[in-house]
Amino acid sequence: MDLDTPQKRHCWECLRRCLVCDSAQPSCSRCSTAGIQCPGYSESKPRRLRWLPPGKVISQTRNSKPTSSPRIKNKRGRDRDQAVVTRVATTHLAIPRYHIWPEAYALVEAAHYCKSQTLKQDNACVHPDMVPIHDLGFNLHVYPLSSVHIQGSVAFPDHLRLSLVCMTLSHRINRMRKQTDCSALVQRFYHYRGRVLRSLSDDVGLTHRQGGDVLLVSIVSLLLADIQQMPVPNWRWHVEGIRTLIQLRGGLRALDQSPGLRPLLRCFVFLTVSANTTSPASDLYMASSYLGELDFIIENYGCGVTPFHTCPPSLFGEMARINSIRAHACVGHNQSQEAYTILGRINNFTVEPWANSKPAANEDWSLVGRIYQAAVALYCIRSLQSLSILPSDDLLSAQCAAHTQRLHELLGTALPNQRVQRFLLWPLVVLGVEASHGYASGCNRPFVQEQLCEMSQQVGSYAPLAAKRVLERFWVSGATSWDACFDQPYLFMNQFAVDMAGVAPDPSG
Repeated sequence: MDLDTPQKRHCWECLRRCLVCDSAQPSCSRCSTAGIQCPGYSESKPRRLRWLPPGKVISQTRNSKPTSSPRIKNKRGRDRDQAVVTRVATTHLAIPRYHIWPEAYALVEAAHYCKSQTLKQDNACVHPDMVPIHDLGFNLHVYPLSSVHIQGSVAFPDHLRLSLVCMTLSHRINRMRKQTDCSALVQRFYHYRGRVLRSLSDDVGLTHRQGGDVLLVSIVSLLLADIQQMPVPNWRWHVEGIRTLIQLRGGLRALDQSPGLRPLLRCFVFLTVSANTTSPASDLYMASSYLGELDFIIENYGCGVTPFHTCPPSLFGEMARINSIRAHACVGHNQSQEAYTILGRINNFTVEPWANSKPAANEDWSLVGRIYQAAVALYCIRSLQSLSILPSDDLLSAQCAAHTQRLHELLGTALPNQRVQRFLLWPLVVLGVEASHGYASGCNRPFVQEQLCEMSQQVGSYAPLAAKRVLERFWVSGATSWDACFDQPYLFMNQFAVDMAGVAPDPSG
């Protein structure tokens, strides 16, 4: 053999296909026969892309063979067993990927969840749970969502549409919290909440949107969704934004001319007044602002089927007046005489005429009225004793003991009632504060704890659990004064949303 004769090279295509190349020039015969352009015999491997006509395939993945050892046919035609001597190692990177459903599907699912009793086997829904409220008298603001509402939502911005998604997700999480892992639902909630915040931020910066009804409703909806899902230490920021927009529109009286906003205004008024009762006296919000508007508020917003969360309007007015006395006490004004006058009106409140004025379920209304009468009386005495406006004497202590026993008994009767259960969070919190006193702690603390847990699951809200944690921390501290319990502003509400049926899209788009 002549060592000087150069060894034949295989073309790159024959090397790739493990074939014997004839090394013909300028292209090998095998490539020509197969209709393939021969890549040649250069030293470097060619890099090129072959563009194929649509639908043309020149190679296919072969079907998987049996799991037995592969049989390879050699060039002489004989079969032989070949042991597998290599192992293919594949490394998988564990990258978390959150499955976010399309917005359109999320809206449809939210509407279905609100009206249906069966969704993914959790039997948790919004509207069927609220249907018993109609037994108190037909309520125009309680209705199932339909495809018409979903189609109409296209005209509204993301922050209003996706608030509904956040509300339903929060409801599902709280209904299923004890039964299953809700981490996937929580991830979806925060995803859509982030989209609501971004959309709101964009619209707040647009001058033509700042005076619209939609922005007001969206901020309230976001606040309510947050309250139902988690502790909200910065809830005042939302409330301040709502107040600013109301002032830009001319105040409560001016906005009341828009019938579609009345459910929102009623919610805002109850929210701020009730939140001040669970806030320290040194940090009350708009406590005195409502006094000049109080008659207007009670006259215009106290005539609905369930005004002020079923609290009798006159007792709700006394709550606002007590808040004002607490606020003035922090700047050195002692209004003890006014405090006694308010307490006298609370004790002399007659429930039956108010309950009989309701269109239906007068016994339920009478029960709720007596609950709020006892709770408001306890709030008046304990919150003003905390500021030394009322004395801690035997007479008031006896009144507190009587109101506490009565409140416990009435709540025990009312809380199993689905028609009124969701409206009794505030009286239950008042009973929890009173349970800090020794005479009331033995039976009241377990009752309050159990009922708050039950309420959270039944109505699908985190707010009762948030109240439970505040009360338990207060009991452990050994303190008894009202302001010691609420060392920072707290907001406890079971309301999920406001009726948006009367809100029209902004004409400017």
